[in-house]
Amino acid sequence: MNTQHQRYTLTALALAAQSVFGLAALAATEDEAVTAQTQPVSSVEIGVGTVNRDSAKFGEYNGLGKKGAYGIGAFELASPVRDDSTLRYRLRGSNLGLNNRNVTGDIGEQGRYRVDFMYDELERRYSDSYQTPYLGAGSTTLTLPSSFPAVATRLSSTTTAAGLLSNWNNIQSPYGTAAAATVGGASLGQPAAGSPAAVITGAMHAQDISTKRTRLDFGSTLTLGRWDLRVAMREDTRDGVKLTGVAFGGQRGALLPEPIQSATHQIDASAAYVDPRTQVTLSYTASAFDNLIGLWTAQNPFANNALLDNLARLSAPPSNQMHQWAVNGGHSFGSTTRLAFSASESVLTQNAPFIPISPVATTWSVPVASANARVVNTQLLARLTARPVQGLSLLASYKYDDRKNETPALTFQTAGADGTGGASVYTTEPQQRRTQTALFEADYALGRGRGVKGGFEWQQIQRRGQEADETPFRAEFTRESTWRIEYRDTASEFISARLSFAHGMRKPSDYEPGDASPATNPAPQPAADPELPTFRQFWLADRQRDKLRGSVLLQPAGDVSLQAGVDATRDRYTASQYGTKEVRLLAANVDGNYAPGETWAFNAFYTYESNRSQIDSLAISRYNAGTAATTTANGFTYLYPHVSGGSCAAYASNIGQKGTTFYGGLPADYYNDPCRAWSEVQSDKVHTLGLGAKARNLMGDRLELAADVSYARAVTPINVSGGAYFSNGLPGLALNNVWIAAQSLPDITSSMTEIRLGARYAIDKTQALRLNVLNRRLRSADWQYDAYAANPLAMQAYIGSAITSPNYNVTAVGISYIVSFR
Repeated sequence: MNTQHQRYTLTALALAAQSVFGLAALAATEDEAVTAQTQPVSSVEIGVGTVNRDSAKFGEYNGLGKKGAYGIGAFELASPVRDDSTLRYRLRGSNLGLNNRNVTGDIGEQGRYRVDFMYDELERRYSDSYQTPYLGAGSTTLTLPSSFPAVATRLSSTTTAAGLLSNWNNIQSPYGTAAAATVGGASLGQPAAGSPAAVITGAMHAQDISTKRTRLDFGSTLTLGRWDLRVAMREDTRDGVKLTGVAFGGQRGALLPEPIQSATHQIDASAAYVDPRTQVTLSYTASAFDNLIGLWTAQNPFANNALLDNLARLSAPPSNQMHQWAVNGGHSFGSTTRLAFSASESVLTQNAPFIPISPVATTWSVPVASANARVVNTQLLARLTARPVQGLSLLASYKYDDRKNETPALTFQTAGADGTGGASVYTTEPQQRRTQTALFEADYALGRGRGVKGGFEWQQIQRRGQEADETPFRAEFTRESTWRIEYRDTASEFISARLSFAHGMRKPSDYEPGDASPATNPAPQPAADPELPTFRQFWLADRQRDKLRGSVLLQPAGDVSLQAGVDATRDRYTASQYGTKEVRLLAANVDGNYAPGETWAFNAFYTYESNRSQIDSLAISRYNAGTAATTTANGFTYLYPHVSGGSCAAYASNIGQKGTTFYGGLPADYYNDPCRAWSEVQSDKVHTLGLGAKARNLMGDRLELAADVSYARAVTPINVSGGAYFSNGLPGLALNNVWIAAQSLPDITSSMTEIRLGARYAIDKTQALRLNVLNRRLRSADWQYDAYAANPLAMQAYIGSAITSPNYNVTAVGISYIVSFR
């Protein structure tokens, strides 16, 4: 009895002591929480960092693109709490030593008023390897250097092989550099001093490409009983240069630095009413975009284009305005039913003057000086939720979105790309789009932690012209129905799971296919070309979509958790033999966490993403004389009926004869020739792996450590099969159209490794030192860039930009001092 009583007494004393100390600890924690709320901590951070090398891609958005030292600055200032005042303020600043700095602040009295502001900068460094022969980057006038020959001396056509490589409308390899060129092992010698290869490559020079966006926000809120009245203003400005593709007189071009200088001004006003059952917000927004760049010009680097003074004339995006009125809110009908709603109407206008045509081409006709564009967007949304019985939740919603383009339809007669050829007639076609979406869902609880949800969604999109009975689209309506079902199970504290599936079908109304072999096309349509039989535009075509989504969360122990998920989508286009046939998307992830105690915590994750699309098509010839499957039609005798047989045989261009005259055309069996078929499959595959660790309470609660390592690998294979016919340039009746098999493009690849290390050491309760280390290594290869790395004339009639696939290995280190106070 004594022994048992002694054990009981010790246990009771221990429990009592634990209760006392536990309550004391709880009280201390609560006191700290109360102190944090009533006496918030302010802090100031100042330091210095360094970057070991230049890299525009590494510093594209983070402000660390330049080698050398940079400043570290941040602060957070909070008002002390006083019993005799309800005034509160807070100021925050981050990245103050970089070009992506941010400062925010607010001041006010709770329940009465609040004033807030924000200043934010963001610099985007697009490229530091871009090269161009142009002078004046950043201005509205791009000029060629004095090394360029006079406009009148730049030939556009020649009759000799040597002259061909001096053709200023045909600049190309092998004279891509000033070095001697060779073809088939035979040297062609050095390019002539005044040839395009020598002049253009000698004039290329580096030019940084970057833009800077600055944002300033200011707002104030006044509370009057159940009403909150708010007015806010915003100004966004952008300055710098971006790269824009420019065409010179047709199929010749270059990537040029377009000047950027614009400002967007926005004002918002709203009145919000709140009571226990009803919430309503009325708002008005006005926005004005002002582009300070109107006309900008670039001298033509190719042959003479006297029609427009040998200039490419370009217009920046026009200035425009937007006004929007909106109402949104909700009302609760009892405790189980609620209606949420929103409605808005936006009016967008743009009436900036067209750039002047000088000198005016006599064959051109521009009927007005500006577009007088006007678009009205109307949106409505109603959403009803209810719980009619225990365990059952219902949702019904309807959304209406109408885009009405009221811009006048106009007819122009101009030549594209500032060309010298005959002008063509173009009539603008303002397009309207109306979308209606209805959704119904039911969610039923099967028991504690288990449930099933089912839903049906219907969507209709109408696309038409300005007249109600006209549409410029192949199909006026598309309608899509989608069924969804989901099961969830969270009954166990150790495992929870969710699985859903959706199936949707989209069908157009009365799709109008094109003529598979048109004889003629009305102006200004191009000359007749055979269209693809049964071809459907993918965004109007029949489509079946299946989506599967699943996730699971495992918590076998309190210090371990594991989460995994998968999301798969498959789109199938079944109505057409040609065009987009299939699109597949797959995303899978797994994420784990392990925290064995209060000191250490570890995490790891892996994700996989895949995007695959397939296109089937036919190679279409530029010739259009042949239309029949017989050897004689329309007075023509087809000299070489072409039958592929076991191999894809060549055929002649001059295959049509009428009397004693030979004409170009197509073989009699061209439209059903399987050798014209080709297919492309493009994929994007991305693997990402990450590991992280954190430690705290080291060295007597003074030291905290963090480390994160991530690796990403992306591959884009572009596989092509089939082939097409190309002319080998031989004259006469020779079989000069030869079949060439398609070849897959080189894979586009990139791999990135990133290491982040961080440490924080507390000198005392108010002072600390912080150390951050960032190393990022990127290796990539993209043939679209790398073809021009050493040869700006790698493609015919195009001046390359010399931008290469980004590759870098950059380390940034920063150390800072932090002081905290109340």
